[in-house]
Amino acid sequence: MINIKQSKSEFLNFFQNKELKKVLDLGCGKGLMSLFFSRKGISAKGIDKRNAFEDGAFKNFEFISGDITTEDFGKDNDLIIASLILHFFNKDKIHKLFEKMKTSTSHGGYNLIICMSNLDSMKSKGKFFPTKEEILSFYEGWKLEKELQGETEIEEHSNLLPHKHNLIFLILKNEQA
Repeated sequence: MINIKQSKSEFLNFFQNKELKKVLDLGCGKGLMSLFFSRKGISAKGIDKRNAFEDGAFKNFEFISGDITTEDFGKDNDLIIASLILHFFNKDKIHKLFEKMKTSTSHGGYNLIICMSNLDSMKSKGKFFPTKEEILSFYEGWKLEKELQGETEIEEHSNLLPHKHNLIFLILKNEQA
């Protein structure tokens, strides 16, 4: 059983002693993952369609109100976070997003992916609910640093009935020249 908050914290702590200067948080929402890095003096940028965070609550943080499919990710990001956003994309368009993430990550940099899996009870036809292997196929040449997959505790959100999710957590390192 996965505790989402505890697992996110564990995966963020993986970066505790890593040399990170630039973090990009895709679909950042309230910016809670970005806050972890900005508090450490690391430059963090979040992109989301809606501004859900409290202005002034972050130092070293830039928020961009926009669409991650069209916004420029910049170059040489030491970490790109895609947390619980992949299921919003059509399966046939996800390749472009992964390519954009990979080409915007520095050599030695990381991608942190948290997503609902193909085993999730909320999956919908045509949307991206992958297997771990399917994600890894997009990351040929990258090193799998950390992984976790499992079912969450029962939760209630977004006016839905109580339900569980089956999540995949991955940290991948860019080792391509």
